[in-house]
Amino acid sequence: MNAEALRTQLGRLLHDVGKHGARAARNLPPEGAIPEALTRMLIADLFERSDGTRVSNLFATLASPIEADGGWPELARCRAIVEAIDALEPRVRARQEPSIREAAALALLLEARLRAILASRTETP
Repeated sequence: MNAEALRTQLGRLLHDVGKHGARAARNLPPEGAIPEALTRMLIADLFERSDGTRVSNLFATLASPIEADGGWPELARCRAIVEAIDALEPRVRARQEPSIREAAALALLLEARLRAILASRTETP
């Protein structure tokens, strides 16, 4: 993958997976009750996107061409975060507050990691 295609694909990964996946997570109150509307948004952002995909499927689709070039341990760590988010789905849907908060924290971590990858892999010397 050439440098321009890499930048484009990393940008899509950050935008479509990181930024949109963390949209509701950024708005959760730090403590107290989580409004139902934010829980529904988080579920939609992570598991029921408007295009019918979930963050994990979208991550796999967008990361595959990048990983095909090899040498991407950072994306493997992001994949582990995505898998942890997926594992929380039943408890998030059951409205278990600790799991909602954990999924939100993981979504924010995923966004930060993807942002760091984009910054580090697209710097110009």
